[in-house]
Amino acid sequence: MPQLVEPASTGPSRSSDHHAGIVMGAIWMVVLSLALFFIPGVNGLIAGLIGGYLVGSFGRAMVAAVLPALIVAVGLWVLLAAVGMPILGLFAGVAITVLIVLAELGLFLGAALGVLVHHVMHHA
Repeated sequence: MPQLVEPASTGPSRSSDHHAGIVMGAIWMVVLSLALFFIPGVNGLIAGLIGGYLVGSFGRAMVAAVLPALIVAVGLWVLLAAVGMPILGLFAGVAITVLIVLAELGLFLGAALGVLVHHVMHHA
């Protein structure tokens, strides 16, 4: 009696591969925040919602939301250090990071909501 054998999968299944990377989530958050600059507060909420949905977990969503602020802070420090002002660069980088984090509270809230929506849609 012949046995039926299912063909072996050659790659990851699409259903288990529904998480985007942290960097891709951060890119979506930045691009959408900039594209919706004319509606402050809501722009971060929408960007965070989509970015958080894409990355799929709360921790990864928070990292994706903070990553752009850290990149700007380090970039500012490197830029000012290159022209001979590393201490000024350090303070400017820290100040910019705090300002971005405070200004983007909607991004964090949206990221958390996006993760919640992701879990409801994919784990129900």
